[in-house]
Amino acid sequence: MIINTPCVPLARILAARDRTIAALIFGIVLTVYVFSPVTTVLDSAWVLHTSMSILREGNIDLDEYQAIFSAPNDYHLERVGNHTYYYFPLGTSLLTTPMLAAADLAAGLARFDLGKYFLTHGPVAFDPWLPLNLMERVFASTFAALTVVVMYGIARHFLAVPRALVVVFIFAFCTSAWTTASRGLWAHGPSMLMLALAFYILLRAEAQPRWIPFAALPLALAYIIRPTNSISLVILSLYVLVRHRRAIIPYTLLGALILLPFFLYNSTVYQNWLPPYFHPQGLTITPAIMEPLAANLVSPSRGLLIFSPIVLLSIGGLVLALQDRSHRALALALAVILVLHSFIIASVNHWARGWVAGWAIGPRLYTDMLPYLIYFLIPVLAWLPALSKTWRVLAAAGLVVLATTSFAIHFHCATSMACMAWNYTPIDIDRAPQRIWDWSDPQFLRR
Repeated sequence: MIINTPCVPLARILAARDRTIAALIFGIVLTVYVFSPVTTVLDSAWVLHTSMSILREGNIDLDEYQAIFSAPNDYHLERVGNHTYYYFPLGTSLLTTPMLAAADLAAGLARFDLGKYFLTHGPVAFDPWLPLNLMERVFASTFAALTVVVMYGIARHFLAVPRALVVVFIFAFCTSAWTTASRGLWAHGPSMLMLALAFYILLRAEAQPRWIPFAALPLALAYIIRPTNSISLVILSLYVLVRHRRAIIPYTLLGALILLPFFLYNSTVYQNWLPPYFHPQGLTITPAIMEPLAANLVSPSRGLLIFSPIVLLSIGGLVLALQDRSHRALALALAVILVLHSFIIASVNHWARGWVAGWAIGPRLYTDMLPYLIYFLIPVLAWLPALSKTWRVLAAAGLVVLATTSFAIHFHCATSMACMAWNYTPIDIDRAPQRIWDWSDPQFLRR
């Protein structure tokens, strides 16, 4: 018997397969992230309480939590008029609110008052299985795992599935996506997701220009999550203006939907368009910037190229990308963003030396830039088949060595609290920032 079946276009079959693969990627990565025990509730303290305040009080002040404030001079908090607010950017709490709403609903079905629990339990730095910390790790891991899925979509724009999965593995497990973004609700995780989404939309727009205006939404959100993303907002908006001039008006209007309420809110609360955290008073550009530039790249306890040596290949990928006329402009825009970001994070001078990144794991301040950095591995993977057999084997071996080293470092740092303890033993890194250059005691080798 012959069964007549409809003819399904190949593009639809591939799209269905990619959706299945993307779902598997999300599930696997999320599981690994959630069960990696290191949890870092540091700058992210009060993110969840701010989200709960939005849900239960309809505002973002933390006045209802006065009884559980841990210290009178808690650097996470600021007093404005008669109210207390979370000092760090509001964007992370806003994006976390839908997930907390779902958790609140589930708790309510189980007859547990999550809002009341928040009123009596404040943030605790490192306990991985404390309910609030576990919730934070799950939410942070969700942001990071979603970013991995977006990176799969970006890789599939250029590569077949096997090589796209190599990109996914490198991004998920060989970078600070694992050891910073998924460990707590630092601003870096949601920031990374928004930048990856914006970049994905811009890539889609190369063939389908109608997508262009929608890139403004994640870019604007990225800015209110973390002010250093103003670089991406400006440079990629200039890219849109030059390459997609006809779309600039709807692009601007969609961005304004996010930014105007943000500015108006600030003017109401702070009597200024921007909150204190966004003011550039901590930035200093002097010849001394060379040390933090080097520290963020090659120091044994904060260096990007030390913790993720696989990123060395991104340099070659940039060269290859600039040779491709169809994507040259976008690659150049990303390269400019990376350079400017490097100078900005090297210029931060609040507290002792802000570029040391406080109690962190590895190159925390580069976490936001990972979608751009790992994108530049794609041209390298696409170029490998064009090599002769001998050079292809050598190049593949080099990639495996660099990826394996990166994976081993981040696996250890995501699963051993000894790496986090490095920040405060034998002496606080904020009081002895020179420790980041100590090759006799690098953070990633702490046991």
